[in-house]
Amino acid sequence: AVVSTQSTGERMLVMLQNELASLRNVCNNEQLPRIEELETENRKLQLKVTELEDAVDESHTKVNNAEKTRNRLTMELEDTSVELDRVKNDLSSMDKKQRKVDQMLGEWKSKCDQETAKNEGLVREIQRISTDQMNLRNSNNELNEELDALRRQMKLLQAENGELAEQLEGGGKATHEIEKLRRKLEADNEDPLPEKPAILHPDCRSDVEF
Repeated sequence: AVVSTQSTGERMLVMLQNELASLRNVCNNEQLPRIEELETENRKLQLKVTELEDAVDESHTKVNNAEKTRNRLTMELEDTSVELDRVKNDLSSMDKKQRKVDQMLGEWKSKCDQETAKNEGLVREIQRISTDQMNLRNSNNELNEELDALRRQMKLLQAENGELAEQLEGGGKATHEIEKLRRKLEADNEDPLPEKPAILHPDCRSDVEF
C-alpha cells in the first residue's frame, strides 16, 4: 500500500512537473513579447522621466537665474529711481536757473532796446547836426562870398571917395571966398541971404571899414 501510494505520488509529481513545464512554455510563448513590450515602454518612460528631471533641473536653474536677474533688476531699478530723483532735482534747479536767466535776458533786452532807441535818437540828432553844419557851412561860404563882394565894393567906394576928396580940395578956397562975399552982401543989404548947402571938406569925409 505504501509502495502504491508512493508511485501514485510520483506519477502525480511527474504530471505536475509536466504541467508546470507546459505552463512555462505557454507563458514564455504568450507573455514574453508582452514583457518585452512593457520593458520597452518602461525604458521609454525612464527616458521621459530623466528628460523631465533634466527639464525640471533646467527650470530650477532658469528660475534661479530669473530670480537673480529679478534681484539685479530690482537693485538697478532702485538705483535708477534714485538717479531719476536726482535728475528731477537737477532739472528743477536748472528750471529755476533758466527762469532767472530768462528774466535777466528780458531785462537786458529791455535795456538793449532802450539803448538802441537812444542810439537811434543820437544818430538822428547827429544827422540833424551834420545837416545843420552843412547848411551853416554853405551859409558861411555864402556869407564869405558876400563879404568878399562887400570888400571889393568897399575898395571901389574908397577909391571913389578918394577921387571926391581930391576934387573937394580944389573947391575949398572958392567956398571960403563965396562965404566972405555972402557976408558982405548981407552987411550991405541988411537982409540975410539964404544959406547955400555946404560942400564937404575933405577932412569931414568918413572912412568906412568892414
